[in-house]
Amino acid sequence: MGENVNSLIGAAPSQPDVGDPDDIRAALQTRGCPVCNHLIGVTFEFFCHFQHDLVTKENLQREFSLGGGFCARHTWQFAAGASPLGLSIGCHAWVERIGIGLRDSKGGQEADLNDGVLLVAQPSCCRLCAPLLDAQAVFVGRLAAFVSNDHGREAYARSQGVCLPHLEKLRIAINASETKEFVVNHAGRRLIELAEYMRSYARKREARQRFLLTADEKGAYIRALVYLVGDKRVFLP
Repeated sequence: MGENVNSLIGAAPSQPDVGDPDDIRAALQTRGCPVCNHLIGVTFEFFCHFQHDLVTKENLQREFSLGGGFCARHTWQFAAGASPLGLSIGCHAWVERIGIGLRDSKGGQEADLNDGVLLVAQPSCCRLCAPLLDAQAVFVGRLAAFVSNDHGREAYARSQGVCLPHLEKLRIAINASETKEFVVNHAGRRLIELAEYMRSYARKREARQRFLLTADEKGAYIRALVYLVGDKRVFLP
């Protein structure tokens, strides 16, 4: 249970252009959800640039502070990849502004904390939630177009497909009813396959036959969870 997610479903690639069918085809060649992997790439690229800018640009520190920073989940994701020094330089203005606002607020008035002091950004105004939602919509739209022809469906049939949260978005984006049915049925077949790998994994472990485990069996439980709820490295409202 201690294995790294990347080793079981594959590390998410850097953000691809996905403007060309070949880019979509390449994105499908993963053991995880291609949409989730794209969003992980978008997140990685965003944080790489933002961390540097937040440390070196005082105007961005003030702007970040006034906007309430990130939403709660993206705050922790940002902190996980930042250094203690970088967080201390980049976020002290945010922490101080909230502290001053709370110190000077009339806490007895119910609306004061909501209207007078913006504590932490909600997803609707988080600096990362909005671009991730945009990237998700673009990628799902291009994937829907990709599977609209026979060649695209053949490539999709060979892939793991998308996770269930993105399956619903993909189904809505597809126009043809037979293509909608195709991607939904494909997901069902993949989940049944994963369940069998999980049963086989359990049988071999219980029989102390760990040396007989295949790569498909070892990673099945993680891939199944990604399929059901999406990749844990993707935070969306």
